[in-house]
Amino acid sequence: MAKRKARERDYESGGVGFVGSILLGAGFGVLFDEVIAGILLGIGAGFLVMAHFTRTQD
Repeated sequence: MAKRKARERDYESGGVGFVGSILLGAGFGVLFDEVIAGILLGIGAGFLVMAHFTRTQD
């Protein structure tokens, strides 16, 4: 039962990290006048962050 709760929490933090990375990328994009490129970089970083938080501990 404890493992199930831990996995649910990992998925939540992975999703929050993913959205946060996209927003951070958009913020850097606005800063450098390249919003689309910033969002795309944020999506790429978001997948890395999400993969880090949701990896299995088997």
